Amino acid sequence: MDILKKVFVQLTKIIYLFLRRLLSKDLIRLIITLSTLTFLVISIIFNAENIFNQILSTSLFGFILVAILITFLSIFVNALAWRSLLDWLGYGCHNINILNLFLSSNLYKYIPGGFIHFVERIRVLNSQLEINKSLVAVSLEPVLMLVSAMLWVPLGNSNILFKIFCILPSMLFFRRFLNLFLPYLNNITSSKLKKTVLSKSLDYSINRLSIFNTSYPIKTLCIEMFFLLLRFLGFWFCLKAFSIQSSLFFQDWLSSFCLAWAIGLIVPGAPGGIGIFESFMLFLVGDSVSRPALLSVLICYRAISMISDLLAYLFSKLNNLINTPFKIKI
Repeated sequence: MDILKKVFVQLTKIIYLFLRRLLSKDLIRLIITLSTLTFLVISIIFNAENIFNQILSTSLFGFILVAILITFLSIFVNALAWRSLLDWLGYGCHNINILNLFLSSNLYKYIPGGFIHFVERIRVLNSQLEINKSLVAVSLEPVLMLVSAMLWVPLGNSNILFKIFCILPSMLFFRRFLNLFLPYLNNITSSKLKKTVLSKSLDYSINRLSIFNTSYPIKTLCIEMFFLLLRFLGFWFCLKAFSIQSSLFFQDWLSSFCLAWAIGLIVPGAPGGIGIFESFMLFLVGDSVSRPALLSVLICYRAISMISDLLAYLFSKLNNLINTPFKIKI
């Protein structure tokens, strides 16, 4: 009996270790990516003919051009929000062109791993800031985006408990909660950076840093919310191009867009959230609108987003080439 018990314990340990290795973070990311992309591809295949007809019958390419312009401008607003966040943190980087850094690195989010754009920003900021402050400055930016997106969600048609839930993340930027949150943020950031070339210079001591600014970053949050609004307006013009914007109220489209965008930001998956955002938009509003038309919009908007990121990258490189730093004071 004792021998059987020992064998059972050993088998249990072996199975546990096997499952732990099998369900690694990289594998989970891969499973989520393949699942969402498979769902998206199947949806496209089953509606391919209707999607093709939608694209061919659409003559409102002016809406597409407007969507590209608005989405392109939204990237600048996002950069301004990050600049404002750095100012709120008290991290002066006067010798670094923050806008150029943001624009030039934003395209790197499409590189497998989805973290290279953060690595580049940390590398540049580290020339002016301590490595731990650089980590905080970069790591808090997606938190700011998440909070801003969730604040738009309650505008939609949902129950009161869900509306309250969406507002709760905004409490993270109160100093008391933020200082409690920093160690957790440190663990996430450190685990991702350990595999990069920066790992040798990190001492992973973000948890020893504290935010001393007692004010709430209202201006920073408003700028970031304006970025989300512009991002949505780019999507809205895609809806108008395919004539399905009237299927839902404006605020419901905005709420669904921001919720799907936030999910795409936090769910581990393909670089740039490709597939995650589209799948959740289909899940959230797919039963309320024409699915082929919505798929056409999502494909179009993904292309617009990538084109806008590329244009922003080229703008930053051109700006460096002519050696006239593009600076905006806010």
